[in-house]
Amino acid sequence: MAYCSCYRSWRRFKSRGSSYLEQNAFIILNNSAISPQLVNTLPTTTTESNPHNITTVDFKTNVYGELPALSNLNLSATSSFTIEFRARATTTTSDPVIIGNKNWASGYNKGIIIANRNGVIRANFGDGTHRLDIDGVDLSDQLWHQVAVVVNRGTQKAILYDGGIQVAEGNISSVGDLQSGNVFKIGQDGTGNYSPYFTGNISELRLFKSALPATSISAYSFTALTSAHPQQADLVLYTKGNETSGTVYNGTLVTPKINILTKNSATITRSALTVPIFYRKTTDYHGAPYLYTVPPTILSFLGISPPAYYDGQTLINF
Repeated sequence: MAYCSCYRSWRRFKSRGSSYLEQNAFIILNNSAISPQLVNTLPTTTTESNPHNITTVDFKTNVYGELPALSNLNLSATSSFTIEFRARATTTTSDPVIIGNKNWASGYNKGIIIANRNGVIRANFGDGTHRLDIDGVDLSDQLWHQVAVVVNRGTQKAILYDGGIQVAEGNISSVGDLQSGNVFKIGQDGTGNYSPYFTGNISELRLFKSALPATSISAYSFTALTSAHPQQADLVLYTKGNETSGTVYNGTLVTPKINILTKNSATITRSALTVPIFYRKTTDYHGAPYLYTVPPTILSFLGISPPAYYDGQTLINF
């Protein structure tokens, strides 16, 4: 592709695949402004996290939690809400429920399910006829993840966050009322009979009767809620889930609590965990070119500044 005499040629060969090498076979830049250089170091990815210590319940087969009926949590087709929780999964098979109020036999059933679907969170919404699924949040690392699901009926968006960072969204305008007739449960679906059960840990549960803005999600992702929270007046349920004994996750700031239940003579156990909370993954490309660097380089040559929100940087300062 020629760009005039001073930018003689640009060739980029791209193949299919998920790795950097498969997606960026090689890029050749040829211009008088370029000093000869070979970059062949592979990118490295680093996981950033926040320290976290907690003693909490081990959710497993025949151990789950049940929330009370929350009359002030409106799940109608016109009402917004937010569900936040901290989860750590120890298995990545099937689609066990982290929190939900519906029969998970079908995603079309009326209600909400947030599940660990083969190691990735799926937030499912159904009204009996229509459904919406949004996927994101990789639980396969066995770290804690601070998850938020925001349903905003004003914008008709359902948004999924991981560590205060948005990872997915969907249009929920076609999905109506989400009240299933069942109370919410953790580690199980609304019926309490779904197989398999969630295996891992669940804590720091927060339910709001409004759509929290991104600023509030981010500000409280790695810290406990306080009465200074901007939407504290909309808080319906909050429990830290850090009790060291007993069969209850006690309420904080508001009254409702969660009962930890068992079946078939199962026992409630707890683990003292020092597992950190996932924040984000960052990739160091060590100066290697990649797809996002191509457009800003072209724009730079043409004397056009790339948009401020664009992540890629120009490869050459012309």
